[in-house]
Amino acid sequence: MVFCLAGETASGKSQLAVELAERLQGAVVCADAQQTYRDMDIVSAAPDATLTARCAHYLYGVIDPAVGFDVAEWRDLFGACIEGLREGTAILTGGTGLYFRAAIQGLSPLPASNPALREELSALPPGELRERLKKVDPKSYAMIDLNNSRRVIRALEISLLAGIPASQLRATHGVEHSWKGAFLYRDDLQERIACRVDAMFAQGVVDEIQNLAPRLGPTASKAIGVRQILDLIAGRCSMEECKMRMVIATRQYAKRQRTWFRNQTALVFLDAARPDVLDRALSIF
Repeated sequence: MVFCLAGETASGKSQLAVELAERLQGAVVCADAQQTYRDMDIVSAAPDATLTARCAHYLYGVIDPAVGFDVAEWRDLFGACIEGLREGTAILTGGTGLYFRAAIQGLSPLPASNPALREELSALPPGELRERLKKVDPKSYAMIDLNNSRRVIRALEISLLAGIPASQLRATHGVEHSWKGAFLYRDDLQERIACRVDAMFAQGVVDEIQNLAPRLGPTASKAIGVRQILDLIAGRCSMEECKMRMVIATRQYAKRQRTWFRNQTALVFLDAARPDVLDRALSIF
Protein backbone atom coordinates (compact mmCIF):
# COMPACT_ATOMS: atom_id res chain seq x y z
CA MET A 1 0.00 0.00 0.00
CA VAL A 2 1.29 3.45 -0.91
CA PHE A 3 0.21 6.83 0.42
CA CYS A 4 1.45 9.86 -1.54
CA LEU A 5 2.50 12.83 0.56
CA ALA A 6 3.70 15.56 -1.77
CA GLY A 7 4.06 19.22 -0.94
CA GLU A 8 5.81 22.51 -1.35
CA THR A 9 9.38 22.75 -0.20
CA ALA A 10 9.54 23.74 3.50
CA SER A 11 5.89 22.80 4.05
CA GLY A 12 6.67 20.18 6.68
CA LYS A 13 6.44 16.98 4.60
CA SER A 14 9.25 15.14 6.36
CA GLN A 15 7.72 15.56 9.81
CA LEU A 16 4.21 14.58 8.73
CA ALA A 17 5.52 11.62 6.72
CA VAL A 18 7.12 10.19 9.87
CA GLU A 19 3.95 10.74 11.88
CA LEU A 20 1.93 8.93 9.21
CA ALA A 21 4.44 6.09 9.06
CA GLU A 22 4.25 5.68 12.84
CA ARG A 23 0.45 5.58 12.82
CA LEU A 24 0.27 3.23 9.83
CA GLN A 25 3.25 1.09 10.86
CA GLY A 26 4.95 1.90 7.59
CA ALA A 27 8.10 3.42 6.12
CA VAL A 28 8.99 6.68 4.38
CA VAL A 29 10.16 6.50 0.75
CA CYS A 30 11.90 9.48 -0.87
CA ALA A 31 10.36 11.11 -3.95
CA ASP A 32 12.65 14.12 -4.00
CA ALA A 33 15.28 14.50 -6.70
CA GLN A 34 17.71 16.43 -4.50
CA GLN A 35 17.43 14.17 -1.47
CA THR A 36 18.30 11.04 -3.44
CA TYR A 37 21.90 12.29 -3.58
CA ARG A 38 24.25 11.45 -0.76
CA ASP A 39 26.39 14.00 1.07
CA MET A 40 23.88 16.77 0.27
CA ASP A 41 21.79 16.51 3.42
CA ILE A 42 21.94 20.19 4.39
CA VAL A 43 21.39 21.83 1.01
CA SER A 44 18.57 19.39 0.17
CA ALA A 45 16.96 19.68 3.63
CA ALA A 46 16.93 15.88 3.96
CA PRO A 47 15.28 14.41 7.08
CA ASP A 48 17.62 14.69 10.06
CA ALA A 49 18.74 11.90 12.36
CA THR A 50 15.94 12.60 14.85
CA LEU A 51 13.32 11.88 12.19
CA THR A 52 15.05 8.95 10.50
CA ALA A 53 15.44 7.23 13.89
CA ARG A 54 11.66 7.10 14.32
CA CYS A 55 10.90 4.88 11.31
CA ALA A 56 12.58 3.32 8.28
CA HIS A 57 13.53 5.69 5.45
CA TYR A 58 14.35 4.52 1.92
CA LEU A 59 15.96 6.03 -1.21
CA TYR A 60 17.56 8.92 0.67
CA GLY A 61 21.24 9.52 -0.13
CA VAL A 62 21.53 6.54 -2.46
CA ILE A 63 23.12 8.22 -5.51
CA ASP A 64 26.62 9.67 -5.75
CA PRO A 65 26.50 13.40 -6.68
CA ALA A 66 28.95 12.78 -9.53
CA VAL A 67 26.47 10.51 -11.30
CA GLY A 68 23.70 11.70 -13.61
CA PHE A 69 20.31 10.43 -12.50
CA ASP A 70 16.87 10.59 -14.10
CA VAL A 71 13.27 9.70 -13.37
CA ALA A 72 13.46 6.32 -15.11
CA GLU A 73 16.37 5.27 -12.90
CA TRP A 74 14.53 6.51 -9.82
CA ARG A 75 11.46 4.48 -10.76
CA ASP A 76 13.57 1.32 -11.00
CA LEU A 77 14.81 1.93 -7.46
CA PHE A 78 11.29 2.71 -6.30
CA GLY A 79 9.91 -0.49 -7.82
CA ALA A 80 12.50 -2.60 -6.03
CA CYS A 81 11.81 -0.74 -2.80
CA ILE A 82 8.03 -1.32 -3.02
CA GLU A 83 8.60 -5.01 -3.68
CA GLY A 84 10.49 -5.17 -0.41
CA LEU A 85 7.69 -3.33 1.42
CA ARG A 86 4.89 -5.41 -0.06
CA GLU A 87 3.40 -6.22 3.34
CA GLY A 88 3.63 -2.68 4.72
CA THR A 89 2.62 0.88 3.95
CA ALA A 90 4.98 3.19 2.07
CA ILE A 91 4.64 6.92 2.63
CA LEU A 92 5.95 8.29 -0.66
CA THR A 93 7.07 11.82 0.17
CA GLY A 94 8.86 14.66 -1.56
CA GLY A 95 8.30 17.48 -4.00
CA THR A 96 9.43 16.12 -7.36
CA GLY A 97 6.30 15.84 -9.46
CA LEU A 98 7.82 13.62 -12.14
CA TYR A 99 8.77 11.04 -9.52
CA PHE A 100 5.19 10.86 -8.26
CA ARG A 101 3.85 10.61 -11.80
CA ALA A 102 6.32 7.87 -12.67
CA ALA A 103 5.39 5.94 -9.54
CA ILE A 104 1.64 6.25 -10.05
CA GLN A 105 1.24 6.24 -13.82
CA GLY A 106 4.41 4.66 -15.10
CA LEU A 107 6.65 6.18 -17.75
CA SER A 108 5.66 7.31 -21.22
CA PRO A 109 7.18 5.54 -24.24
CA LEU A 110 9.30 8.58 -25.02
CA PRO A 111 11.84 8.50 -27.87
CA ALA A 112 15.46 8.05 -26.88
CA SER A 113 17.80 11.00 -27.04
CA ASN A 114 19.20 11.80 -30.49
CA PRO A 115 22.82 13.03 -30.12
CA ALA A 116 22.84 14.99 -33.40
CA LEU A 117 19.56 16.78 -32.64
CA ARG A 118 20.60 17.35 -29.03
CA GLU A 119 23.84 18.99 -30.20
CA GLU A 120 21.93 21.18 -32.67
CA LEU A 121 19.45 22.33 -30.04
CA SER A 122 22.17 22.90 -27.43
CA ALA A 123 23.85 25.39 -29.76
CA LEU A 124 20.78 27.63 -29.85
CA PRO A 125 20.39 30.65 -27.51
CA PRO A 126 18.02 30.06 -24.55
CA GLY A 127 15.52 32.60 -25.89
CA GLU A 128 15.26 30.84 -29.24
CA LEU A 129 14.85 27.47 -27.53
CA ARG A 130 11.94 28.81 -25.49
CA GLU A 131 10.26 30.33 -28.54
CA ARG A 132 10.58 27.09 -30.51
CA LEU A 133 9.10 25.12 -27.61
CA LYS A 134 6.23 27.59 -27.33
CA LYS A 135 5.37 26.96 -30.99
CA VAL A 136 5.62 23.18 -31.04
CA ASP A 137 4.38 22.37 -27.52
CA PRO A 138 2.60 25.24 -25.71
CA LYS A 139 1.51 22.95 -22.85
CA SER A 140 5.08 21.99 -22.01
CA TYR A 141 6.07 25.64 -22.40
CA ALA A 142 3.50 26.59 -19.77
CA MET A 143 4.48 23.86 -17.30
CA ILE A 144 8.24 23.35 -17.23
CA ASP A 145 10.97 25.53 -15.77
CA LEU A 146 11.97 27.64 -18.79
CA ASN A 147 15.23 28.62 -17.10
CA ASN A 148 16.28 24.96 -17.11
CA SER A 149 17.75 24.60 -20.61
CA ARG A 150 18.13 20.85 -20.21
CA ARG A 151 14.38 20.40 -19.76
CA VAL A 152 13.52 22.80 -22.57
CA ILE A 153 15.85 20.93 -24.92
CA ARG A 154 14.43 17.55 -23.91
CA ALA A 155 10.83 18.71 -24.47
CA LEU A 156 11.80 20.04 -27.89
CA GLU A 157 13.73 16.89 -28.73
CA ILE A 158 10.77 14.64 -27.84
CA SER A 159 8.34 16.78 -29.83
CA LEU A 160 10.54 16.87 -32.92
CA LEU A 161 11.43 13.18 -32.85
CA ALA A 162 7.89 11.95 -32.11
CA GLY A 163 6.14 14.35 -34.45
CA ILE A 164 3.64 15.26 -31.73
CA PRO A 165 3.98 17.55 -28.67
CA ALA A 166 5.87 16.00 -25.77
CA SER A 167 2.99 16.94 -23.45
CA GLN A 168 0.57 14.96 -25.60
CA LEU A 169 2.84 11.93 -25.71
CA ARG A 170 3.33 12.01 -21.95
CA ALA A 171 -0.44 12.15 -21.44
CA THR A 172 -1.04 8.91 -23.35
CA HIS A 173 0.45 6.48 -20.85
CA GLY A 174 -1.96 4.29 -18.93
CA VAL A 175 -2.49 4.57 -15.20
CA GLU A 176 -0.95 1.69 -13.29
CA HIS A 177 -2.24 2.66 -9.86
CA SER A 178 -4.75 5.05 -8.35
CA TRP A 179 -3.12 5.74 -5.05
CA LYS A 180 -4.57 8.24 -2.64
CA GLY A 181 -2.63 11.06 -1.11
CA ALA A 182 -2.25 14.67 -0.13
CA PHE A 183 -0.35 17.78 -1.15
CA LEU A 184 0.82 20.01 1.69
CA TYR A 185 0.83 23.78 1.37
CA ARG A 186 1.28 26.66 3.81
CA ASP A 187 0.30 30.32 3.68
CA ASP A 188 3.40 31.27 5.72
CA LEU A 189 5.77 29.53 3.32
CA GLN A 190 7.88 32.58 2.45
CA GLU A 191 8.84 33.12 6.09
CA ARG A 192 9.58 29.43 6.56
CA ILE A 193 11.83 29.36 3.48
CA ALA A 194 13.85 32.32 4.76
CA CYS A 195 14.25 30.60 8.13
CA ARG A 196 15.28 27.36 6.45
CA VAL A 197 18.00 29.09 4.43
CA ASP A 198 19.37 30.74 7.59
CA ALA A 199 19.36 27.33 9.30
CA MET A 200 21.28 25.78 6.40
CA PHE A 201 24.10 28.27 6.83
CA ALA A 202 24.13 27.72 10.58
CA GLN A 203 24.42 23.97 9.96
CA GLY A 204 27.43 24.37 7.64
CA VAL A 205 26.01 24.25 4.13
CA VAL A 206 28.94 26.23 2.72
CA ASP A 207 31.41 23.58 3.90
CA GLU A 208 29.13 20.86 2.55
CA ILE A 209 29.11 22.35 -0.95
CA GLN A 210 32.81 23.20 -0.86
CA ASN A 211 33.62 19.57 -0.08
CA LEU A 212 31.24 18.36 -2.79
CA ALA A 213 32.37 20.77 -5.51
CA PRO A 214 35.05 18.51 -7.08
CA ARG A 215 32.54 15.70 -7.67
CA LEU A 216 29.31 17.49 -8.48
CA GLY A 217 27.81 16.01 -11.62
CA PRO A 218 25.48 17.73 -14.11
CA THR A 219 22.28 16.79 -12.28
CA ALA A 220 23.27 17.32 -8.65
CA SER A 221 24.84 20.67 -9.51
CA LYS A 222 21.38 21.98 -10.46
CA ALA A 223 20.00 21.56 -6.94
CA ILE A 224 18.74 24.82 -5.49
CA GLY A 225 21.48 26.42 -3.43
CA VAL A 226 24.44 24.74 -5.09
CA ARG A 227 25.11 27.37 -7.76
CA GLN A 228 24.46 30.22 -5.34
CA ILE A 229 26.87 28.83 -2.74
CA LEU A 230 29.52 28.12 -5.36
CA ASP A 231 29.26 31.79 -6.35
CA LEU A 232 29.72 32.73 -2.69
CA ILE A 233 32.78 30.51 -2.37
CA ALA A 234 34.25 32.03 -5.55
CA GLY A 235 33.67 35.55 -4.25
CA ARG A 236 31.09 36.43 -6.87
CA CYS A 237 28.48 37.40 -4.29
CA SER A 238 28.23 38.27 -0.61
CA MET A 239 26.72 36.07 2.09
CA GLU A 240 23.53 38.13 2.16
CA GLU A 241 23.25 38.10 -1.63
CA CYS A 242 23.72 34.34 -1.62
CA LYS A 243 20.99 33.85 0.97
CA MET A 244 18.62 36.17 -0.86
CA ARG A 245 19.13 34.35 -4.16
CA MET A 246 18.53 30.99 -2.46
CA VAL A 247 15.32 32.26 -0.87
CA ILE A 248 14.05 33.64 -4.19
CA ALA A 249 14.91 30.45 -6.09
CA THR A 250 13.20 28.31 -3.43
CA ARG A 251 10.08 30.47 -3.44
CA GLN A 252 9.86 30.22 -7.22
CA TYR A 253 10.28 26.45 -7.03
CA ALA A 254 7.54 26.14 -4.39
CA LYS A 255 5.18 28.11 -6.61
CA ARG A 256 5.90 25.78 -9.53
CA GLN A 257 5.31 22.78 -7.29
CA ARG A 258 1.87 23.99 -6.22
CA THR A 259 0.88 24.72 -9.83
CA TRP A 260 2.17 21.40 -11.14
CA PHE A 261 0.51 19.19 -8.53
CA ARG A 262 -2.78 21.07 -8.77
CA ASN A 263 -2.86 20.64 -12.56
CA GLN A 264 -1.32 17.19 -12.90
CA THR A 265 -2.67 15.16 -9.97
CA ALA A 266 -5.84 14.52 -7.98
CA LEU A 267 -4.09 14.77 -4.62
CA VAL A 268 -6.10 16.44 -1.85
CA PHE A 269 -4.61 19.81 -0.89
CA LEU A 270 -4.10 20.12 2.89
CA ASP A 271 -3.04 23.16 4.88
CA ALA A 272 0.02 21.93 6.79
CA ALA A 273 -0.47 24.63 9.43
CA ARG A 274 -3.76 23.16 10.65
CA PRO A 275 -3.47 21.34 14.00
CA ASP A 276 -5.57 18.45 12.66
CA VAL A 277 -3.50 17.93 9.50
CA LEU A 278 -2.41 14.43 10.58
CA ASP A 279 -6.00 13.31 11.18
CA ARG A 280 -7.09 14.83 7.86
CA ALA A 281 -4.29 13.01 6.04
CA LEU A 282 -5.25 9.75 7.72
CA SER A 283 -8.87 10.24 6.67
CA ILE A 284 -7.73 10.31 3.03
CA PHE A 285 -5.87 7.04 3.50
